[in-house]
Amino acid sequence: MFYQSQHKNIFHIHIPRTAGRYITNIFLGNKFQVNYMNYNEFYEGIEVPHLHYPLYNNLPDVKDSDHFTIVRHPFEKFKSALQVIIKVRDYPIEIYDKLKDKDWLFNFLEHSRVHRQYHQNHFRRQSDFISPKVHIYKFEDGFGVKFIDWMNDKFDLQLTRVNYDSNVFHIPSESESLPNKAEIDPIVEDHIKDYYSKDYENLKY
Repeated sequence: MFYQSQHKNIFHIHIPRTAGRYITNIFLGNKFQVNYMNYNEFYEGIEVPHLHYPLYNNLPDVKDSDHFTIVRHPFEKFKSALQVIIKVRDYPIEIYDKLKDKDWLFNFLEHSRVHRQYHQNHFRRQSDFISPKVHIYKFEDGFGVKFIDWMNDKFDLQLTRVNYDSNVFHIPSESESLPNKAEIDPIVEDHIKDYYSKDYENLKY
């Protein structure tokens, strides 16, 4: 997402399942113009709002702007992405049993990464999104006053909190759109730690 005002241009590297729509809502509520937020627009087969590095630098004005992103604990992010594909891609709930098979899981994640349009970068390693100039905020630190203060301090802004309006994006809220969570076998977390080891290390989880 590219946020523009009279005085500041900021590019938000939107890693899927990291509260991107909520953050965009904050900027819209603070009278910023928002570009590259159309989830029906694609670049090299990927939704433009979910482009990874260095693809997003090919968008006009992005490369020379300030960059920030939100990262999330890899296992929690994986579970959130899984909920989405079960709903949107109509995967059977039985997929939860298959996750215990490490080979099957790794093949699934690699297929999603190589054929990145398949799940719109939902399962790509977060490290793949991060540019050399990015400022990083952790999902777990919350999105109240602390996040607003962080943005204002990092980028010399004067953002204020706004109420979240899901209608801005013409999509149902998460509580309406996602199925009930099924149990994930504890061994799956070990598999995820192996596959996303780079994220655990680089992002200090």
